[in-house]
Amino acid sequence: MRIRESPESQNFRDPVLEGDARWHGDRQAEGADTIQAVDLGIADRTGSITPGKRADLVLVRTTDINMAPAGDPYEAIVSLGLPTNVDTVIVDGRILRRAGKFTAFDHVKIVAEAREAAIGLRDKAKWPT
Repeated sequence: MRIRESPESQNFRDPVLEGDARWHGDRQAEGADTIQAVDLGIADRTGSITPGKRADLVLVRTTDINMAPAGDPYEAIVSLGLPTNVDTVIVDGRILRRAGKFTAFDHVKIVAEAREAAIGLRDKAKWPT
């Protein structure tokens, strides 16, 4: 969604609405799911919070200090949001993050394994350290 940052200055037009409607924050939020699901031909299975559809939800704390300058919560998420603002993540009904903490896997272990893999690749490529 960062591509659409500062839509007024970039003069984005809403492909769904006619006239001079622009990509405002609430339309960006809708564009992040519903419009793409329609474009991909999967709107019958996903793209909206509807009984029987698969859903991935990301709950963002818009009350955090970095989000406070924006009066509009949609604009806050698009323009000011950081990964640390993510409170809860639910993927296909499974809670992966709750209260800002990962619940479905060991974050510290994954980061350590990723670092080891990166070091291994650098060594294999003989990159200077």
